[in-house]
Amino acid sequence: MCRAPHATEKVWVGERMAEHTFLTRCLSLTAIVVLQCSLGVARGFAQLDTGTILGTVTDATGAVLPATTVAVENTRTGVTRRLLTNEQGAYVAPALPVGTYNVTASLAGFRETTVGGIGLQVGDRINVDVSLEPGDVAESVTVSGQAAPVDTASSTLGGVVAFEQIQDLPINGRSISDFLVLVPGTVTTGNGAQKSVGGAGVFKENAGVAFLLDGIDSSMVAGDAGLENTLGGSQGRLTHASLDAVEEFRVFENSFSAEYGQSLGGVVNLITRSGTNEFHGGLFEFLRNDALDARNFFTPASQDKPAFRLNQFGGNVGGPLVRNRAFFLVNYEGLRQRIGQIQNVLVPTQEFRDSLDPILQSVVDLLPLPNGPVSDSDARLARFTRGVSDVLNEDTGLVKWTSS
Repeated sequence: MCRAPHATEKVWVGERMAEHTFLTRCLSLTAIVVLQCSLGVARGFAQLDTGTILGTVTDATGAVLPATTVAVENTRTGVTRRLLTNEQGAYVAPALPVGTYNVTASLAGFRETTVGGIGLQVGDRINVDVSLEPGDVAESVTVSGQAAPVDTASSTLGGVVAFEQIQDLPINGRSISDFLVLVPGTVTTGNGAQKSVGGAGVFKENAGVAFLLDGIDSSMVAGDAGLENTLGGSQGRLTHASLDAVEEFRVFENSFSAEYGQSLGGVVNLITRSGTNEFHGGLFEFLRNDALDARNFFTPASQDKPAFRLNQFGGNVGGPLVRNRAFFLVNYEGLRQRIGQIQNVLVPTQEFRDSLDPILQSVVDLLPLPNGPVSDSDARLARFTRGVSDVLNEDTGLVKWTSS
C-alpha cells in the first residue's frame, strides 16, 4: 500500500494468545506486518486512516486568489504540506494523518493569515476558507478561537470516539469495543445476534459490519468461524488493540463512500497513535482478584471461592527520531488471567459401573468418581464437585514509525 509522497509509515502489530481449559488447550499466534511506503507517485489505493482539509482563499472583497501558497502544518509533529491554490482559489490537502492543524495562506501584497486549531479526525473532509487582507507580506494575522469546524464536504453519518474519551473514561477490562456505546445507532448489549451498528449485526459472515485497523480489514482474522467478532473481542485477534495505542476510532453507519466496501451496515475504523515532536510515555497495571470479591451464591460453603486473577499491564513510549521529520511509537500490553469455575454434576457410582458390560465400563470409567452424596432421584448417580481454572495469556504489541 502506498501513501502520497509526503509521508512514509511502517507499522507492526503482533499478538500472542494462549488459552487453557480443563478440556482443551489451544495456542494462537497472530502477527501482521504492514508496510506503507512513499514512492513519489500518486496513491493507487484509497487511504482509509486519514482525513482531508480543503477550502478557498479569497481577498477582503470575496474575490478568489489563485496561485496562493497554502501551508497545512500538523502542530504535534511539525510536518507541513505546501500547496498552491488553483484558478478558482481552491486548495485540497488529502491523506492527512489525524491530529490538529494550522492552515497558513500567503501571497505577495497580502498579510499572511493563519487559521489555527483545526481538529482533523479520521474520514473528515473539513472546509477551511481563508480570507487575506491587503498589507505587507511580513505582517501576519492569526485566526483562533473559532467554533469547531463542521464536516460540510461529506454526507456520511456516524460518529467519532476521540482520544480524550478513550483516555479519560473508565473501562472495566480495557476493551476498546466498550466505547462503541458512545456512538448513536450502536447496540452493544445482549447476545451476539442482538449487537449491531447502524442496524446491522456484527457477524462477519453476515457482512453486516466491517472492522478496520488503520484502514486495513481486520473483521475476522484468526477468529473461530461462527463466533461473535466485535472490536476488541477475544475472537478477533487483530482488533484487540491496547487503549494506549489508539488515537481514535470512527463509526460509519450510513452513506459512506465506496472505499468502505464489504459491509451492509456499518464500518468501524480504528486508528493507532503516532509519535510526535515531544517524547511521551506511560506505564499501567490493572488488577482484579478474588480476594476483593464476594462469594458466589452457588459456591458451597465448604469450598473456597473460585480463583480469579486478572493482571493487565504494559506501557508505551513515543517521540521524534528526527525532529519534524521522523517519529516512532512503541506500545506493549500484557494480560494474565485465571478464572476459577465450579463443576457440579452427577456421575455414575462405582456400584453402577461394576454392573456394566466391560466394554461400556471402560467408557464410563473415563468419567471421574463421585465425591459427594448419592442422588435422591437416581441411586446409580452421585454428586461430583471440583474447581477448575481457565487460563488466558495475551501479549499485544505495536511498533510504528512515520516520516515525511
